[in-house]
Amino acid sequence: MITSLGLRIVLIAALAMFFVQLLASTYIVVHRSADTRSGFRAPLPDQLAATVELLEIAPEKELPRLLRAMNTATTRVALLEAAPPESPEWVEAPFMRRALSAYIDATQGRRIEARVNWSILDQFEKALDDPSTAFDFWPVRFIVELSDGRFAVIDTNIDLLSRILGMRFAPGVIAVTTLITILAVLLIRREIRPIDKLTRHVRAIASGHKFEPLREEGSGDAKSLIAAFNALQKRVAILLEGRTQLLAGVAHDFGTYLTRLRLRAEHMTDETQRTKAIADITEMRTILDDTITLAALDRDRWDDTATNLTDIVLSAAERIHSPQIAIDLPDRIEVRSVPAQLTRAVTNLVKNAVMHAGAAEVRSEIAEDFVDLIVEDRGPGIPEAERDLALQPFYRVDKSRGRDTGGTGLGLAIANQIAALSGGSLTLEGREGGGLRARLRLRLHTPSAA
Repeated sequence: MITSLGLRIVLIAALAMFFVQLLASTYIVVHRSADTRSGFRAPLPDQLAATVELLEIAPEKELPRLLRAMNTATTRVALLEAAPPESPEWVEAPFMRRALSAYIDATQGRRIEARVNWSILDQFEKALDDPSTAFDFWPVRFIVELSDGRFAVIDTNIDLLSRILGMRFAPGVIAVTTLITILAVLLIRREIRPIDKLTRHVRAIASGHKFEPLREEGSGDAKSLIAAFNALQKRVAILLEGRTQLLAGVAHDFGTYLTRLRLRAEHMTDETQRTKAIADITEMRTILDDTITLAALDRDRWDDTATNLTDIVLSAAERIHSPQIAIDLPDRIEVRSVPAQLTRAVTNLVKNAVMHAGAAEVRSEIAEDFVDLIVEDRGPGIPEAERDLALQPFYRVDKSRGRDTGGTGLGLAIANQIAALSGGSLTLEGREGGGLRARLRLRLHTPSAA
């Protein structure tokens, strides 16, 4: 399916021109067929009658000049003493018998015979010797007996392009049409260019790049669209900034109260209650920090660079401090992302596996333009119906992944958002034999992407 707007416009214009030409050709063919009572581009009955009459009334000495005048690139007229004999090349055309009645009437009852040359294979062989005849097919021959006993032989030899386009200078028309089409394509591309720039700009924003106004250019409709988009992205930027500032202010105020609660908890005499209180306060602090991090991802500028994914994974493993992390990666995998954010995403995935299964396995699968970082575990897994929901903020899978494991419900959501802003994706899959497979897809770094 053609999805490009420019190509669709060109296709619509081309189809419109084709159908206009088809209708015009059909109109000409139908009306000419009505006159000749055949589907061939034969001369009109009155034209043939006039030709016969001229040949009969012209003085004998003027006949050579008259025949030269009658012979054109599409019509050949000859005057013979006897009718041409039948041959395999020229055969009678039964389907033109009905058409002959019009010619007989126009010539006042003269005996007329119509033949057609069907020797296509012979025509191809002829074209090999003389390329100029390559498009000459199916000539029509009329044989008319004159009053003096001689025979006028009239051949109509219309080349294939003339049959299709109805004109002798068809190659020139094709060349001019091609030039006009090329010019039209260039003009259409010029008009579509602002829309293409807007599309690339929208995709860049979706990949995490900073909101920047786009220059208004192109037609009036294109300028109005770009202006509306600039106003929209400005409004969205203000809303995102306001949301982040609001959350930051709330987090700051809550942080103050959490610090006070922590100090009070330190003075609790019951050690068990003190430990539980401090753990709850720590978890609340983590939830606040993760919420701010998730909100800031949409606001911050996403200037991705070439990053060694292997180093990121090793750094994440060091942060988790678990001996049960098996890493099987090449020494260097160059991807496009922000190192600090990618480290956060990988850490969340590996930590999630260790937290719920006690161990994690990390490997990679490299495709042409992407690399899949795969983090697997043998834990309880996530039901298939809940895997997409598990990537949403604050969603917790019942029973197997509750608060008892210490999660905040934001780790996978943050990793998913970072993957999307890096131009990749995060998907959760079941693992044969039990467990969960997290597939983090990232763009490979290439020199052209730098």
